[in-house]
Amino acid sequence: MSTSASVAVQEILARWHGFQECYLEEVRVEEFGYSLRLTFDHVWQSEGVLRDDLDVPSLVSLRCVGVRRLEYVADAPARTVANRAQLAPGCTEVSLVVAIPSDDPVAIRLGWEWDGRELEIHCVAVEEVPPEATGAP
Repeated sequence: MSTSASVAVQEILARWHGFQECYLEEVRVEEFGYSLRLTFDHVWQSEGVLRDDLDVPSLVSLRCVGVRRLEYVADAPARTVANRAQLAPGCTEVSLVVAIPSDDPVAIRLGWEWDGRELEIHCVAVEEVPPEATGAP
């Protein structure tokens, strides 16, 4: 991981409390597959204090620029695959987003407590970008 890119992603993650327990609203491929946008509904007012208005989305977007590797692992039990009606908003709560060691300039891992899911992204840079409405073209 390059030093400046590492510092930048660490600062972003610290500012947003590592997106701990936040909902991952959308993962979108952008710039013809060059970048990936992650949009979270940020639930924290300050460290350890939830916002009072959780019914109002507070969207925060990160763009992973120059994606070199993308890996998604899920150990979904057969009962969930067979009955997706069991899925609930809690299933999208990210446990934590962390920077991880890599030969690439930046690498982050999103982890969920449910089903042992992980999303690992290796890229050139991670930047905070203005959120767009989820589902927008």
